[in-house]
Amino acid sequence: MDTQTVEEAAEPTAEEQEFREAYPAVTQFKGRTIRYAPLSEGQTVAISALERDEDGHLEPGSFKVILAVLEGCVGPEQWQRIRMDLARKKLDAADVMRLFIKIMDKAKRDAEKTAA
Repeated sequence: MDTQTVEEAAEPTAEEQEFREAYPAVTQFKGRTIRYAPLSEGQTVAISALERDEDGHLEPGSFKVILAVLEGCVGPEQWQRIRMDLARKKLDAADVMRLFIKIMDKAKRDAEKTAA
């Protein structure tokens, strides 16, 4: 039987600490914690340049950009889990868009705080 105390068990491994540093922001999504990185300047530019039709709806090619930005924010391991959940029908496209919107809203609030 393992005799680790709660304090010892709470110490993150070096790998977990590296992951936390690479993806410092956290959000709750569908019952799990998602860690993500702040948007890079390139990601921000890509999002602001999304193409829309005359009615204001995103063009089909824009969704590839959104997915690429989301993948870059959450990292390859979490992205793989999200894709697996999509394949298993535990998540749908609307769920993924809600996660994207949560991350974008948080990034916008953080940028406003920084600017103030």
